[in-house]
Amino acid sequence: MAFYRKFLEIGSKIFHVIGVLSLSAIIVVVSWGVFVRKFLTPLPWTEEICALFFISLAFSGACVATYKRRHIVVDFLHQKFSKEMAKIIAIVSNLLIIAFMGLVCVGSFLLLPQIHMILTVNLDIPRSVFFSPLLVASIYIALFFIYDTIMILTKKNEEETAQPAGGNHS
Repeated sequence: MAFYRKFLEIGSKIFHVIGVLSLSAIIVVVSWGVFVRKFLTPLPWTEEICALFFISLAFSGACVATYKRRHIVVDFLHQKFSKEMAKIIAIVSNLLIIAFMGLVCVGSFLLLPQIHMILTVNLDIPRSVFFSPLLVASIYIALFFIYDTIMILTKKNEEETAQPAGGNHS
């Protein structure tokens, strides 16, 4: 499990760097495009390259937010239940997220070959490049929630084995 945790940590750092580079590239390209449009002829490729970097920024940000547990969570209902019920809800929630990310992964995997031959107008790069971050992010997020589910289940088992038979004798 330590290797799995380290893999997720390294992945998060890579996605963080991708996000920073994507945002930096957006700022540079948009600024350059504005400058050139004001004083020279407009650059037609700025919109396409910014769209690609924006998609990379969004999905790398989603991966980092997932790893740091900074994604949006509605937990007011979760806090009203007992610890055992909260664990069950967390496991069911994680399984639903894993299933959804699996569907996104399969869908994007099936879509990529179909749109690979469609090229962008100005850059002449395959449109599949724009959807690649979706595939990578869905795999990473699914792996994270698989890890999280395993951790929830093993913590439950550790608590059961750590507690002596007959309940808590305080």
